[in-house]
Amino acid sequence: MSQPPPPPQNQPPAPEEGFGPPPSGTFGPPAGGGFGPPSSGAYGAPPPAPGTPPSAPPAVPGGKPGEPGYGYPQTPAPSPAASPAPPPAAPPGAPPAAPPSSTGGFGAPTPPGPYGPDTMPPGTFGPPPSGRRRRWSAPALIVAVSAVLALALAGSAVYLLNGDDGAASAQGENQGEGDGEGQGAGGDGGQRLPEQPVDASLAWQQPAPDITEDESLVYARGVWFSGDTVVRTIDDSLTAYDLASGEEAWSIPLELSNGNCNASRNVDDNRIAVLQGRDCEVLSVFDIAAGEEIATIDLDSSLLPGRWDYPAILGDTVAVDLGVYGAGYSISRQEQVWESGYNARCAESAYATFDDMFVSQTSCGFNGDEGGSIRATTEAGEELWEWSYEATYDDEEFAVNSVVSVEPLVVTASVGEEERILVIDEDYQEIRHVLEYDSRHFQSPCEINAFTACDYGIVHDGHLYLSTYPQYGEPTGIVAFDLETGTAIYELESASGGPARPFGVADGKILIYEGPPLEESGYREPGQVLALDPATEEATPVMTLDPQEVETESAMASSGTEWHQQRLAWHNNTLVFLNESFYWDSAEETPAMLVYR
Repeated sequence: MSQPPPPPQNQPPAPEEGFGPPPSGTFGPPAGGGFGPPSSGAYGAPPPAPGTPPSAPPAVPGGKPGEPGYGYPQTPAPSPAASPAPPPAAPPGAPPAAPPSSTGGFGAPTPPGPYGPDTMPPGTFGPPPSGRRRRWSAPALIVAVSAVLALALAGSAVYLLNGDDGAASAQGENQGEGDGEGQGAGGDGGQRLPEQPVDASLAWQQPAPDITEDESLVYARGVWFSGDTVVRTIDDSLTAYDLASGEEAWSIPLELSNGNCNASRNVDDNRIAVLQGRDCEVLSVFDIAAGEEIATIDLDSSLLPGRWDYPAILGDTVAVDLGVYGAGYSISRQEQVWESGYNARCAESAYATFDDMFVSQTSCGFNGDEGGSIRATTEAGEELWEWSYEATYDDEEFAVNSVVSVEPLVVTASVGEEERILVIDEDYQEIRHVLEYDSRHFQSPCEINAFTACDYGIVHDGHLYLSTYPQYGEPTGIVAFDLETGTAIYELESASGGPARPFGVADGKILIYEGPPLEESGYREPGQVLALDPATEEATPVMTLDPQEVETESAMASSGTEWHQQRLAWHNNTLVFLNESFYWDSAEETPAMLVYR
């Protein structure tokens, strides 16, 4: 493809036709319905203050573009000279305290009703702070580039924007299960359950990587399965381990990136995409069945992926976010084959793979203050659908943060300082439902600042399953939301009082990990895996973990902020429990991986 001459220094690129949001007036709200906090008495919502009059909820943002959206392939626009500074990372939190014990049975349906008081009692853990996911669109980039050029003239370095700051987002395993085919949240990858409950032993464990005080924090993100091996990125290498014995099957060194470079969350035809290098400037593709590197591509761009950006692999193409535009790279040709384009108003800012489509996000204006869209395309760039949204709701900022699923399209969004979970209609015209969800009472399905890191909720067969936070006098549990109605239809309480988390699907049932309960004398009983049958709303035991390794399991389960630093995966009747964040002063206390069989 041809490359036009670069614009004058410090000048924004000229707009391109067909790129950006629809013209004014086409983002119309849907007829009827409302968007806002759950109504009085809604499941999971705190009761209104005495004397507070009810108010009619205003219409939701949304609407179908009135003209064709941007597309690719197209002639690439000139790239600015530097990458914008990444958004600040959410600080890691303290380990959560375990909830009180419960005498209720796990699997007994309970009627929907309001949760306990809004104020969290001493000794219990609460939800992580809400955050608006900020993406750098073109106007913000221009300001950043100008500032960097000024610093450079004064003798400073562009490394201020592209350098390593020791922070990164986590990534999950939901899309990495199965032997080569990626799934969205809730995909079971053909996994099966044992015929009888298993009394498992800790087959093997992987120690934490060596960390120096200078490193402070090391990330080991990325996990996939191929046959009888589990593959992960750790210790600056891509390594496969035999599930039964823990023996190393093969290992490929990765260039040092200090945990700042991400890998594809999905695996496609046994292939994964990994970013390497000091500034994540190298894209590599690996065959994890053969243990071979099959492509290495230099990202020949002045803009490079940030710590929240994940490559997405589909067929022969890897899509990469380059700050203010996206690019597709051919694996077989080992070269760039398309760019999404950008202009002074909008930028495609994130990619993910769901089934056989790329899903991306476009942000418009300064950090998304003119709205944006979520769209799906084929590998070749043919648009399948697009849902557009405005930037404000009820005079508050509105931003889509993450995509939880695509069938139906379910997203998390920020409205001011509140998080909402939205279900979009089949025609991608409007918001069909706002779930009866309150982030003070439910674990968010997704991480802050991550477009598809949604491993904390499971979508399956028209339902979303989320963990609850322990409230005063109430145990933790799992709540099922009906995506057809937007309502929470039942809750399962943890039998032991230990923290409960949905983490996968096998044989059409929802897999739930229930952690060790904290008793007065400490952790005494091991955790377990249960299978929730959506038809009966009951959970039955699948695996009881090793009673001789309760302290090891407890250290893993409580080492992060809620669940945001651990991953759980089920493969070939094996439970794999992973830690992905290691601090130099506590790394020895928490193993990197526990494998139960």
